[in-house]
Amino acid sequence: MGRADMTGMIEAIFEPETENETETPMERLWQSAESVDPGHPALRRFPISPKDCRQMGSALLIPLRDRSGVISAIACAEPNGAVMLLPPRPPLTVSAVLGGGDPEYLTYLGLEDACRFHQSTGKTLAWCPDRDRAFEVSSLEKDAPTGSSPVLIVPANDRHLLPEPFVKGHQMTVPPRGLDWFEMSRKQVEFCLSDHELVVPEVAHSARFTVRQSGLWCGDPALEASAQRVGGPIFVAALCRDDAGQWFHRLLFRTFDRDWRHLLVPAAAMRLKPRQVIADLISAGYELDFHPETEDLLLEHLRSSNVSRKLNIIERTGWQEWSYVAEDRTFGRADMIHRALAQGPALQPPLPDATQWQTHLKPLMEGNSRLVLAACASFAAVAIGLLPEMGSFGIHLVGQSSSGKSTLLRFAASIWGDPAVEVKAWDATAAGLEGLAAAHNHRLLVLDELAQLDPRQAAEAAYRLGNGRGRSRGDGRGKFVRPPSWQTVFLSSGEITLAQKVAEWSSAPQRQDGEAVRIMDVDADAGHGLGIYDTLNGYENGAALSEAVTSACGAFHGGPALAFLSAIARDPEGSARNLRERRAGFLSRFLPEGASGVVRRGYGNFGLLAAAGELAIRHGVLSMAVDKVQEAIALCAESWSRTQDVSQPDPLAGFKTRLAELLPNLPEWATATADAPGYSHGSKVYLTAAAWADLCGETSSVSLARLLARQGALEQQRGRLQSVHRHPVHRSPTRYYVLEIAMIILPVV
Repeated sequence: MGRADMTGMIEAIFEPETENETETPMERLWQSAESVDPGHPALRRFPISPKDCRQMGSALLIPLRDRSGVISAIACAEPNGAVMLLPPRPPLTVSAVLGGGDPEYLTYLGLEDACRFHQSTGKTLAWCPDRDRAFEVSSLEKDAPTGSSPVLIVPANDRHLLPEPFVKGHQMTVPPRGLDWFEMSRKQVEFCLSDHELVVPEVAHSARFTVRQSGLWCGDPALEASAQRVGGPIFVAALCRDDAGQWFHRLLFRTFDRDWRHLLVPAAAMRLKPRQVIADLISAGYELDFHPETEDLLLEHLRSSNVSRKLNIIERTGWQEWSYVAEDRTFGRADMIHRALAQGPALQPPLPDATQWQTHLKPLMEGNSRLVLAACASFAAVAIGLLPEMGSFGIHLVGQSSSGKSTLLRFAASIWGDPAVEVKAWDATAAGLEGLAAAHNHRLLVLDELAQLDPRQAAEAAYRLGNGRGRSRGDGRGKFVRPPSWQTVFLSSGEITLAQKVAEWSSAPQRQDGEAVRIMDVDADAGHGLGIYDTLNGYENGAALSEAVTSACGAFHGGPALAFLSAIARDPEGSARNLRERRAGFLSRFLPEGASGVVRRGYGNFGLLAAAGELAIRHGVLSMAVDKVQEAIALCAESWSRTQDVSQPDPLAGFKTRLAELLPNLPEWATATADAPGYSHGSKVYLTAAAWADLCGETSSVSLARLLARQGALEQQRGRLQSVHRHPVHRSPTRYYVLEIAMIILPVV
């Protein structure tokens, strides 16, 4: 381009705007250019219709328009083949249309090649200056509400970029392996455009076979008239290994009803039981042609595929190595997949829209502590998986019939999915509840109406749900079966508390302190004469508000939990740190002074609920003030703590005082020269039976020993409270009570 041409072009771009000017600089440049001379030398190199371009000096000007039709960039093509873009970095979604009408095809081949392709095929073609813009335009067209998207023509060396064949609406086509678009006849090109080759990433099958939309072929029908169709399109999409170390081939194929699905085939069966593999495929809907050789050809295709993609099959949902594995998708590592997703329909369901839940349910939640509690419990069920030190626990909403308890459960369940599916019943055996809890690992479990549970099973169910592990069992041959395990937050309801339910059994055992924090009873009534509500948010009464909540939950559900998962899975380690900090902040602000150990543990659980809610706010999944979340959870924690003995004295207070007085007088284990009531050795203290009895005072020495053992402060040896060690002086075996001082908070004496 000459200096005069460049000067004229720059002047046209930067010409001062007049009043009410609506043209962009690129449109002004286009208007200032001349019509193309049919004999222009650049047309020999860029065979394009003169009506699709203009000229300025020696350069052809080809307009690139955005989706609204505005010229946002211009390609300047010189007779020597050079192409310059103005501006040098044009907007992302621009393309030039070669030909008339809506483009059938889209490409990012070089401009010269794109013009040749348009001339040789006669197809209307949209041209993008680079690959990123072409894929962006293709994606936008794919997601457009109306019309069909153009087929993206991909160069031969980019065939690895093709999406998996079950991705709907995103059509791409490549030339056959080893060829370029301009190495084929027009008839062969048109065949490739009408019957696209299908590609699966990280899979290379034998050169003898080709997979197109029309099916699996021995040969390539685009190049060989003798090519034989074997059946529908099919691939070995991945090699999979399960938790037991067994390997599988993950087959991807199209069924009779034109849907794509996966099937897991044991690797051993592929070699040792090939006919069974074919039978399983046909039973699953694969279309196999009726020819004598098709079965052998299909097996040859599957066995000769070179698959580099390897997946780990995960048997249960939840966090695995900082990735969250759900039944229908994985958040995090792409090489982990749930067994339910490893086979079945290939197309994942779209993520529900979380903004709809926010729009319709957040205004109803505003100012209502029990609804905030329910929402935070839903998010905490995911968040707890990032804190391995925390055990499972549940919130039990207690209230009279028709008080709104079920509305709270449906509200919490709507964060995960359809409440009609998500809300389960207590009415199950202990083994049934174990299976249900294991299926809800790191996922909210909602149980309605405790009264349905048998009184004999209530105590065991509460213990096992909170303990996070099922009972050890054997199979029919007496072989040990690993018990199910889980870590979750569950939400339940009932007209009575767990203690009241257990008391219905005449032989009920005495309630243990741990049960109070495994299932924490919270009054469903907020205490304002409105049932579960603190405020009606403009509704006439509680019944009207409950009806609005129930209706909205049924219509808008599932989005918030997946949005929350997607957000925290991007930085799970940072999210874990954030949860710990926010939980500690809740405790420092709301934990009552002089709280007992039980109340402290219970407030720690409520602190997790508040921390999870705050994290959801941080990621935009909830839109409300952080202080409002903390205060709502604190109100519910207060309701629970009223059922506990907040000022209960520490049963170890006297023991700790006497131990603090004794410690400075104990000799070191390594340097002791005479008998003593005890010895210090690093962070441990070795106490004789006589010294232990003195420390316990009037309290039962066995009871205190058991209490300290449960807290991890007393060493146990083969289940015994005393440990045998050789005496530091005369080396004879002697029984000691061995304390881990770091586990005991001692008073200052």
